[in-house]
Amino acid sequence: MDTILIADGLAKLQIRDDGLFTSLASALRAHIKAGELGVREVRHAASAFSLMGFVDAKLASALMNWLSPRLESCGGDDLSALAYSLSRAEVARGAHRIGFQSGRQGLPYRSGASIRVKRDDPVRSFFQALRAEVPRRLAAGELSSKAGMLEPDDREAQKLVKGREGQLTHAAVEDLNAGRCSMFSEHGAWLKQSQKYMQADRATQLAPMLSPRQLARLAVGFGEGQVKVKTLWQSLTKEALARASAFSAPDVLRVLAGFDAANIQHPGLLKTFWALASDKQAKYLVEELLALLQMWPRVPVALRPDPDSLMKSMRLRLEKGSRGVGWYAPAELAIELIEWLPASRALTDRGLDTRLLRATLAQLPRQLQSATPGPRRRLLSTLTLQDEEIAAKARNEAQQSEVLQRALATVAQDVVSTARQHTMQELAADTAFGCAALGFDGSPLQELLGELLQVSVTEVQMAARICWACAEVNVHAGAARALISQMTVLAQDVSPVSDIADKVSFLRLAWALLVLDGPESELRKLLAAGDAGDVEGDQLLAALTPLDLRPLQQLAWHCQQHFPEPAGHWSTA
Repeated sequence: MDTILIADGLAKLQIRDDGLFTSLASALRAHIKAGELGVREVRHAASAFSLMGFVDAKLASALMNWLSPRLESCGGDDLSALAYSLSRAEVARGAHRIGFQSGRQGLPYRSGASIRVKRDDPVRSFFQALRAEVPRRLAAGELSSKAGMLEPDDREAQKLVKGREGQLTHAAVEDLNAGRCSMFSEHGAWLKQSQKYMQADRATQLAPMLSPRQLARLAVGFGEGQVKVKTLWQSLTKEALARASAFSAPDVLRVLAGFDAANIQHPGLLKTFWALASDKQAKYLVEELLALLQMWPRVPVALRPDPDSLMKSMRLRLEKGSRGVGWYAPAELAIELIEWLPASRALTDRGLDTRLLRATLAQLPRQLQSATPGPRRRLLSTLTLQDEEIAAKARNEAQQSEVLQRALATVAQDVVSTARQHTMQELAADTAFGCAALGFDGSPLQELLGELLQVSVTEVQMAARICWACAEVNVHAGAARALISQMTVLAQDVSPVSDIADKVSFLRLAWALLVLDGPESELRKLLAAGDAGDVEGDQLLAALTPLDLRPLQQLAWHCQQHFPEPAGHWSTA
């Protein structure tokens, strides 16, 4: 028994010394031949050797020779575990296939992976005995998940498999042991859906032997895969807590992200790993700090760390990058960060962290210049259409920063040449709209708007963005009024307008017409097209962006001064 405990301890410590394991294998083989070990001891020893990937032909042969006459007395779990351990050894793989095929093919011998297996070899005898034992255990439902490594290849076992195939349900996969179904993986297409449960079962078995990095990656993988296997998460929790101090900063985040994605809230683990995250926060990158802050609201109140420290670390990282020292945030990360900023108000009692916002906006020039058109479009939209305070700060930054103005000029200039292409018109209109919303009125934007006004626009939302931008920077008034007139005719043709986004667009066109000194008759028609009534009024108000608030206030004031009746439900809200 001491030999087994030593082997098991070395395996758990992940000590790989072939010389030492060879000596232990010899000692274990002697104990087996002397009949000093029972089934549980042999199983324990085989597991220790197999988990380390140690192969010893003589030990494997001794195990099989010892096990063959004892198959009937072995419990299902013991039999499965031993067969699983032996199947991991190269010495057993060739014999494994021969044992099940010999009854049908009558081959005298074949070459295995490491030895030549003859008909009277104990290895062959073992698998021939298994060939009779496996169907009986299958019929009784005794085999556990590791029995999947036996892979029976005889017709009798296949008949049993197919006979039970229709009886297995998704609930059975969870209630029994999902990995048990690995025997049937080739006999039913639906079993592919249970693959993640089989993987979870195997991960549960191997968890004590895995490194902290491997445990962390398993946690995030199974968490994002929404694998809800109780034993898996219990095993991962136990092993993670036992070795918490050995986890690196990224792996601490992976563990927290995995448990958060799976909605597993173990107080001990959360308390331990959030404390580790707080201690290691100086090592985290911006995207990692952002991930921690995004998880923060879902942490139980009693276990929540101080968010101010995490936000300060993020700000310092961003400020360092904005000074041109090493790293800077790519556009995709900036989009995610800006989208999260409104939610950051709930983390503290001070509202939006303006210093963090300034640090984020300071990197805009590099992000706009280096990003491709798609991320640029999303970044401009996120800055201007999501939050009123963020939009105001971004506009103020654009008007004061010459570097940012040059970046916006580059953005507009890059799409001028393709603005008339049908597939690029939407992108060009969004770019012009975003640049104008930030208060940029340079010649590249004016040129871009001129190109867009030469295009035949039939879609009201695109026309609204183009005309709104023209009104905002006060250029191309005549061409913009002509386009608005076309949209006024369209509004009458499709009256009443039902789409809320189209109603918002008609209100934008109405404001643009007001700024560009268009006729009052067309203004009334556009206001009528944008009126949502009392029923849809709340939906219309919800669809308005921060960018629409000031123009619609001006439009409402004009209507109150010049029209006897209210312009619509939105004007009185």
